Amino acid sequence: MSSPSSALPVSATHAPRDGAPAPARSSRRRNLAGRVVTVAAAVAVAVGAVSLGAWESTREHAVVDARDPGAVNAEPPPPPPPADPAPVLARLNPQFITGAEVAQSPTGLTVTGTVPEATVATESSTRALAAHLNTLTRDACADSVSVTTAENLRIDLWGFCFSAVPDEELADLLVYAVESEATHIAVAESPSPNFQRHATLTWMPASSVSYDRALDSWEELTKPESLGYIALAAHGTGRMGEYMDSADVTADGLIWGWNSTSPRHPVD
Repeated sequence: MSSPSSALPVSATHAPRDGAPAPARSSRRRNLAGRVVTVAAAVAVAVGAVSLGAWESTREHAVVDARDPGAVNAEPPPPPPPADPAPVLARLNPQFITGAEVAQSPTGLTVTGTVPEATVATESSTRALAAHLNTLTRDACADSVSVTTAENLRIDLWGFCFSAVPDEELADLLVYAVESEATHIAVAESPSPNFQRHATLTWMPASSVSYDRALDSWEELTKPESLGYIALAAHGTGRMGEYMDSADVTADGLIWGWNSTSPRHPVD
């Protein structure tokens, strides 16, 4: 059993010898060391938090800087589309479009009307129509032009404000659409870098003869240089209602679609 004196504080029973520190100081050192470790840990956490905050801040600035037009050398944003229809109305020629109407839309001015039968009666007149349509989009910023011929061919130009497909290329497409008896041709452009300028042509033949004639014409079509691709689709009507074919014309040539339901190109 321990003696009563051993329960007394060390400093009361043992005087320091030869200037040596009392054991109580060792205890204080341990306490001090513990506090130092605690403070060091707190500092480490604080430094880590500051570092993480700095990284997050740098990342945020990097994102902001990446979006900064000066950082990516982006072109200045385009001006808002014009709302005044006067420039478009001044360029409309009734020889090419009759009953024309010009209206405002969120993306710009739209033009609708009818193409007289004589305007697409010959190749030369069809080419003149193409040049006129380009005048409306390229020179007057008609964002959407939608006209229909007497033979029920609908022609759409979308997104060509102050721009246009070259006259010769658009003329070739319109001549092809008229001669192959297409029911719709659309040429579209978008400011998105991931969206290629392209054309879409659609046929709705009601007989096997006209259906085969449309598909035969696809073999002869080549992609204009300014377009990324041309999408083709044939949808049978009447007795041909169950038939459908599609294909794309690219720089590599004609690529048939996978969803054909006609005997011409059966799906395996």
